[in-house]
Amino acid sequence: MPIVTELIWTMAGVTSALVAASVAGHALARRAQGEHATAFARNWRDRVNSWWWMCAVAALAMVAGTPLLLLLFAAISLLALREFLSVASSMPEDRYLLLLAFYVLFPMQYSLLAAGQLQWAVTAIPVFCALWFVVRLLRSGRRHPWVRSYLRISSGLLVCVYGLSFPMAVAMANGSGVGVRATLQLLFLLVVSQASDVFQFVVGKLAGKRRIAPRISPSKTVAGLLGGLMGAPLLGAGMWWLTPYPAWLAATLALLVAAAGFAGGLLLSAAKRARGIKDWGTLLPGHGGILDRVDSLWLSAPLYYFAIRWLPLP
Repeated sequence: MPIVTELIWTMAGVTSALVAASVAGHALARRAQGEHATAFARNWRDRVNSWWWMCAVAALAMVAGTPLLLLLFAAISLLALREFLSVASSMPEDRYLLLLAFYVLFPMQYSLLAAGQLQWAVTAIPVFCALWFVVRLLRSGRRHPWVRSYLRISSGLLVCVYGLSFPMAVAMANGSGVGVRATLQLLFLLVVSQASDVFQFVVGKLAGKRRIAPRISPSKTVAGLLGGLMGAPLLGAGMWWLTPYPAWLAATLALLVAAAGFAGGLLLSAAKRARGIKDWGTLLPGHGGILDRVDSLWLSAPLYYFAIRWLPLP
């Protein structure tokens, strides 16, 4: 089946889910009684409206091809890095690291991807951060004020630039162990990752009572986690045709994506709590900032990429 046909079928399924969510949102708004129910209905509506825009942009980039897709993920990384670094106080010595992050390492990462140099793209930033740390440590010692700045900025690079560039690495891995259907592998990753977040949110709101880490993320519950971990493999098995693997292996990959996505989101929630903020930004109504929406990708996307690179093609 041609790739265009599969894209259309997947987008039709996502559109149907959004239509159902919109209808559910209208029903919730009409039946809402009380402040809590009204706030939940409003949040639901804002979330779904944002999802319409996000899915429309993603669909356009998918159809347009690799150049626009590369620009989309570069924009996501840049906005996420800005959110991550703007919520913490800066020091005078930060300016050199910030200039390096925004004007050297960020464009370098996406230039490597654009050139198809995946072997360098998946190693350059971690290696640079490690070498930079060792050199500065030897020169000034671990108690120097630059250490805190380094950890904050390097964490932003690893999460927002390195981790969030891996979906694009998946899309550009044609003929390098992933197969010629790499764009559909990216679609599989995105749908499963974001759907797992939705499963966690819905199940957590409907049946979540016991919180997993109340001091870090009060909204994450055991029921929500189980909903995501059970829903993602079922969805992955149902979308096996987007991958070159059988249904059981697609389900296993979906479980990996869901579990890593939850862990990645929890780690970034801990970072938010340490900084005393609820959301990374306000760009996406109902969700928060860009980083609030893609926090499940920065860890799951690299794991997914390496998993499918190691798996033999049938």
